[in-house]
Formats: sequence, structure tokens, C-alpha cells
Amino acid sequence: MRGHQHQLVFTATVSGALSSVISLNGTFVDVEACPEGETPAAGGISCECDFGYEQRGVGTTLTCQPCDSSTFKPFTGPDACVPCPLHTNAPKPGAVRMQDCLCSTGYYYSNTTKECEECVTGAVCPFGSDLETMIVQPGYYRFSPTSEMFYECASTDACVGDVTYSSDMHTGCGVGYEGALCSTCSVGYGGDSCLRTLHLVGICDTNDACQRVLIPP
Repeated sequence: MRGHQHQLVFTATVSGALSSVISLNGTFVDVEACPEGETPAAGGISCECDFGYEQRGVGTTLTCQPCDSSTFKPFTGPDACVPCPLHTNAPKPGAVRMQDCLCSTGYYYSNTTKECEECVTGAVCPFGSDLETMIVQPGYYRFSPTSEMFYECASTDACVGDVTYSSDMHTGCGVGYEGALCSTCSVGYGGDSCLRTLHLVGICDTNDACQRVLIPP
């Protein structure tokens, strides 16, 4: 009828997976949920692989599958996922950012090179390690959370390891040891092996006094 404008709409099913309501000029109006791993494509008349998913399969069996843990994908569409940087992996499939790729087990993120480097002697590097989360091995000592140097101690009794860095100099030291490299006997301990010691009149109150009588723990 003249003087009146009507917008006609119709419902169309695309590939049996997506129901769309589209105006006659092709403008997207509404789209039902796409299958898992997919998102509405530009124009809204079909689905495509979502962030973190890539298209796999042959012919009519093409489906969108999560990127494996060695890859990521920061864009939508059928294209393949992008490999993570050298010596890195994502903690689980479907990563969407390069930042999701963390250092692999046996490597740590170096603030110096800005890359994942092989774990240094004296340290243990679990998945995702950086300088502050590297673990000290038994028999080694670390002075700073920003240091990439781990120093060998006189004995594993002194430096028991299995800790991340702490400003508490007792951390990582065995019972009776403290200080840098766990080389100082704690109060109440003394001798070459920092054994528990007793003064003739009671528990030792200084390291010097503890040299008089040594009683193994």
C-alpha cells in the first residue's frame, strides 16, 4: 500500500546448525547459539570457529576443535591455531592469547632475555616458572628472588632446599642453621654440624657458649 513501508523478515536455517532472523536487505537481527567452539560469523548467517578453536576434519565432517596445548588462536575463523613461542605451552587446550603460553617444565621465564631459558643448576623449574617461583634444590642457596644464580652449600643438612625465595634468611635452612648459605649455627646449636647444644647451666644463649658441650639431637 502506498504511503506505508513494511520490513519483511523470514527465518532461514544455515547448514542445519544455526537459525537466523534476517531482514530483506541482509541485516543481521538475531542468531541462536552456535555449537560449542563456534561463534556467529560476520553478517550473522553462519557460524565459524571461535577464539581458541580451529577447523579440523574432512568434507562434511569439519568441526571446530580446541587448539592443543602447544598452540593458541587470538582470532575467529577456520584458520589453524598459532604455535606457542619456543619452550612454552598453554596450561590447557583452547588458549586464546600468546600470554597463555607459559614456560614448559624444566624452563623459566628470564627477565633478562624475555624468553624461557633452561633451568639453572641448583634450581627446579615446574611448569610456568619465573624467577620468583623457581624452587631451590637441596644443597643450594639463593640470595635474591631476582637472581639467576644458585650457590652450592657445604652440606644438604644445612641447605635443605625445596623452597621458593623468601626474605627470611632461615627459609631453606635445616634445623640449627641460618643466615647466608645457611652457614651460621642458630642460637642453641653449635659445632661443625650445628648440633643441638647445652651449656653447663642450661640452653646456650650465644653461639660462642655453645662450643663447650655438644649433645646430638
